[in-house]
Amino acid sequence: MQAHAYNDYLMNNVVRLKDVAAALGINPSTVSRALNDLPSIPKATRERVKAKAAEMNYRPDPSLRRLAERRWAIHPSGRSVSMAFVAWSKKDYPNHYLLLKNGIRKIAEDLGYGFESLYVDDYPDATSAARVLKSRGVAGIIAMASKDQTAWQNFPWNQFSSVQTLTGEEAETGLSTVRYDTFWTLLNAGKRILKSCPASAAICLIEQPHRSKTDELNHSAALQVIELWKQAGIACPPPQFFKISPDAQQAMVSWLAEEGVHNAIVPNSSIEWPLKKSGIKTPEQIRLIALKIEEGSAIAGYRWQMDQIALRAVQQVDSMIRHDETGSPAKPETTVIPCLWVSGKSFPEPTE
Repeated sequence: MQAHAYNDYLMNNVVRLKDVAAALGINPSTVSRALNDLPSIPKATRERVKAKAAEMNYRPDPSLRRLAERRWAIHPSGRSVSMAFVAWSKKDYPNHYLLLKNGIRKIAEDLGYGFESLYVDDYPDATSAARVLKSRGVAGIIAMASKDQTAWQNFPWNQFSSVQTLTGEEAETGLSTVRYDTFWTLLNAGKRILKSCPASAAICLIEQPHRSKTDELNHSAALQVIELWKQAGIACPPPQFFKISPDAQQAMVSWLAEEGVHNAIVPNSSIEWPLKKSGIKTPEQIRLIALKIEEGSAIAGYRWQMDQIALRAVQQVDSMIRHDETGSPAKPETTVIPCLWVSGKSFPEPTE
């Protein structure tokens, strides 16, 4: 075989990462993260990807990252390539926004990216906001969930490598999502109460004006917990939903007092003040677990790992940028980050 023909053969038979992705019917960034053993990819998927890569004789090209960096370094704007944390409105979960923004900024900058942030509704329309982001050298977006049902509908995702954090009340964006594990959290809380063998227990949940993915997962987990409790002989009413309002926590406390249950799962630790106001003592009169607790709370419950959500989101966008993946993926992924259990006086741990 002549030299030029042999070189053509080699060029035409090099197995690329996107070839492995196509063979498996998944996204190239998923293949990349699986091959790098990132825990955001399920173990079974990682093993399947590695087996297919070995079967196809795939060999990673260490120059890809350097080539991508060099290409982005000469962006027409004169800026280095950037990631952006973008929210639809200032009204969208401001506490979550600040925590995620600070974490995303640090991780992105540690990887060598510039960092930008903005609110889309500060601009005439989504296209205008996207134009500003492009002018600032933004290649990847981490989008914040919104309370606006119409948010993100006309955003030009095809111009960026993007993922979404958390879930809100907006319609499905079609993006992959990085979020806390709401289903496991409620199920774990229910099993903790089950282990303590109370005579009665209840689940209280907040109902949003428009049901979100989180609401659906909470409801599904709550039904499973109620069934576990009933099988164990624990008296329990159906899950009780309270419409979101300034009085929701007080209404919750009043309902729990009327029911006279011994244990309860509640949405968050802000129930602490209404409990004190009502004179109900924990754990003497009722033992409580909150699905979300704030720093310094005496209520036992779970803390969201916002730093891990930020980390996984940045890692995913970084991988997408390096593999030129833009727009909504063919198969959106959901990466769930476990919540951390934190002990508190409202729910003494059962002794072995």
